[in-house]
Amino acid sequence: MAVGSENRLDRLAVAASQKGKEREYWLAALSGEYEKSGFPYDYARGTGMSAEEAAFVLPQDLAARLLQVCAESDSKLHVVLSAALVALLGKMTNRSDIVVGTPIYKQREEAEFINTVLPLRAGVDGSISFRQCLLQMQDTIVAAVEHQSYPMEMAAEQLALPTDDPIAHPLFETALLLENIHDERYFRNVKWTTLFTFRRTKDGIDGVVKYNAQLYRSDTIASLVSRYTLLLREALANPDQPLHSVHVLLPGEKERLLGTLAGCSADYPQQQAVQQLFEEQAARTPDASAVVCAGVQLTYRELNEKANQLARKLQLQGVGTGAIVGLLLGPSADMMLGMIATLKAGGAFLPIDPDYPDERIAFMLEDSCARVVLTQRPFADRAADRDVLCLDDVDLFTEETGNVTLASRPDDLAYVIYTSGSTGRPKGVMIEHRSLINLAFWHNRAFNVTESDRSIKYAGFGFDASVWEVFPYLLAGAAIHIVPPDIRLDVNKLTAFFAERGITIAFLPTMMCEQFMDLPNLEHMPLRILLTGGDRLKRYKPGSYRLFNNYGPTENTVVTTFAEIETAAGGIPIGRPIDNTKVYVLDQHLQLLPLGVPGEICVAGVGLARGYLGRPELTADKFVPHPFVPGERLYRTGDLGRWLPDGTLEYWNRQDDQVKVRGYRIEPGEIEMLLRQHEAVREAVVHVREDENGQNMLCAYYTGPAGLSAAALRDHLAARLPAYMIPAYFVRLEQLPATANGKLDTKALPNPKEHVHTGKEYVAPRGDIENTLVRIWAEVLGIGEDRVGVLDTFFDLGGNSFQLVQVVNKLKETFDRDIPVPVMFQYTTVTALGDYLQRLESGEVQVSQDMADTEEIDAGFDTMEQTLLILEGAYDD
Repeated sequence: MAVGSENRLDRLAVAASQKGKEREYWLAALSGEYEKSGFPYDYARGTGMSAEEAAFVLPQDLAARLLQVCAESDSKLHVVLSAALVALLGKMTNRSDIVVGTPIYKQREEAEFINTVLPLRAGVDGSISFRQCLLQMQDTIVAAVEHQSYPMEMAAEQLALPTDDPIAHPLFETALLLENIHDERYFRNVKWTTLFTFRRTKDGIDGVVKYNAQLYRSDTIASLVSRYTLLLREALANPDQPLHSVHVLLPGEKERLLGTLAGCSADYPQQQAVQQLFEEQAARTPDASAVVCAGVQLTYRELNEKANQLARKLQLQGVGTGAIVGLLLGPSADMMLGMIATLKAGGAFLPIDPDYPDERIAFMLEDSCARVVLTQRPFADRAADRDVLCLDDVDLFTEETGNVTLASRPDDLAYVIYTSGSTGRPKGVMIEHRSLINLAFWHNRAFNVTESDRSIKYAGFGFDASVWEVFPYLLAGAAIHIVPPDIRLDVNKLTAFFAERGITIAFLPTMMCEQFMDLPNLEHMPLRILLTGGDRLKRYKPGSYRLFNNYGPTENTVVTTFAEIETAAGGIPIGRPIDNTKVYVLDQHLQLLPLGVPGEICVAGVGLARGYLGRPELTADKFVPHPFVPGERLYRTGDLGRWLPDGTLEYWNRQDDQVKVRGYRIEPGEIEMLLRQHEAVREAVVHVREDENGQNMLCAYYTGPAGLSAAALRDHLAARLPAYMIPAYFVRLEQLPATANGKLDTKALPNPKEHVHTGKEYVAPRGDIENTLVRIWAEVLGIGEDRVGVLDTFFDLGGNSFQLVQVVNKLKETFDRDIPVPVMFQYTTVTALGDYLQRLESGEVQVSQDMADTEEIDAGFDTMEQTLLILEGAYDD
């Protein structure tokens, strides 16, 4: 820091110490959750500044009305112009807490002032009127001027706000000045992203918008000026109307936002049921392969006939129209058989992943009122006392093989998928036949799926991607190859599987897709289409195949939008709506937002779910009357996004506490509730942080006795939650940090990697092998080597299955040993793994029985059961 800067800060500190009243005012006015207000950028935010400007003149009639309202008073004009700017910022950011900067009023004396800028903070909830906004802004400006002699740099530091922003002031991004009462030299050293400068002349009011051209295009700024003019005109014409009803859409924008941008229609069989379309395909290609698993294939004829036999068994069990049938099945052709048979019987299938804890399985079966469970003998005792039919029992298939006669309707229930619930209670999403058919026909049309295609079944069975991986292909006559569980996390073996089976189209969850793209020598593979989704795609690498990014909530039948990705420049979009789907970006009052403005992604159309099973209040809350089409419904996703200039949709984040981790949709509140049920936990909060690769990870912070370890809490949750909902880190705190107003201070939650609490005493590595393993673990986990004790399990240190695969690759590089991933799940501590490697070195390949009885191996197997499928393709969003 330069000596001059140090001296100035010293002088400011001395002056500030004498301004107790002013300090108290500003710390109160700027306290709480604070976010600088800036218009949405066109380009990624960097550190550079290229100032450009756009001049404008307010229409004469509008300027005359303004001056009339202000009674020719410049100070009142400043209030009105500022109120209009915060109202516009509120609309263009879809936020209600807005801050703009303005200079202090012109001063007569020439001096170095203690402060020259004033942050004006305003609450612009859409329900207030412009008149109320004006009164609030007037009070804010008066109070700010009264307390202006306090350095804002000091205020920012005292509020613990970042003060090193290279392109904007610590307290605001957007600023406004009126030359008649302000002197721009007071802004000489002030940084901004947009600066609105106005001047009252004898002919009217003109202005200039200065902006950072590294953030904004010139046409964006021109649009902002037009929207500002529109808002000002409408607000002055009717100052008592709520701000949310003051429109800022430019001519033609509403028609575009409600027209082709929102989505288009396409033909699909609207009067048929899924099983009827499958039967037609089976008749066309009876001898073609339908499902291939572990080298055994099932033809379309065989699948159809077995499904008919099973459907008749289900009907004898009382399954009819609308009855829900649980499918508790491991990866196999039985998955497809159970789905088709249930539909043929008239029922709706409920997929259940056997990896789920017994408590969750029991809840799903009880909540859904499932009468029958189709399963396999290894899982038969986990069906919560329901009637069970084991599909690996050959004596089960004794009924007639002809198609079942059934009068089905397109609005019959096809399946139910359970998703995480914020109250701790998972919710069942009900999808009808017509929605599933529309998904299948769009898919096959968009990706040109034919009978010669070979696809894969990768996703976890309890997630709606399973449905997407099955029905489009079965209705097109293609073959589905089931990926063996033991290769799902190994991208090299997965690629070999693709090549061996001649896979032409496949879905991989985002993290696996990004790994797949990095592999060399893929150009000779027959793969022509790679689909991904479930999490934000952060990078792209061209390949010999076409890559499509997909987005969609479970409540709209798996996929809502899709985009072919051909470049990563400017961010990767989630695309345009699929057939017969309408997508809108709306504010909290369900008003249309312009292109470029972030808002809630809302969905309508054929794909909408019937609602939540047994939850009419929640259904009414999320599926609301369509604001633009009377008689139809609209689903509020809770996701934030915005339309890009090219008409594609960009995903931002969640607007509530629900998050996405490795493609799984999660309500942290559900995890927090279960943590608090542990007898030793006093308080608990689950927070999402990004790791060094930009991926979300769950971190649990809790208060409780010092002896309460991560292992104990992990075991507590593992009995009640699926593996993907178990936090990577458990951090014990003496107390949860709070803000001045008593709310949880999420910014003060510590970095979990610096506070790993495994509950085991630290034991240092001994010998070369253990030291090397500690180094590898620390590198992969992103923690210091001194945090890795040789008795700590990999998972208690925050590791996951994806990182375990990285360890395997590094072990291969270091020891030249190809160690299978399942072995890594057995030896989850440095000591256990080091002993195993020494046995390999000595030629003793088999592990002795006494080693198999150790705590490390048992803990490893427990963890494997809970985490092996952590990346297997959840596409819950």
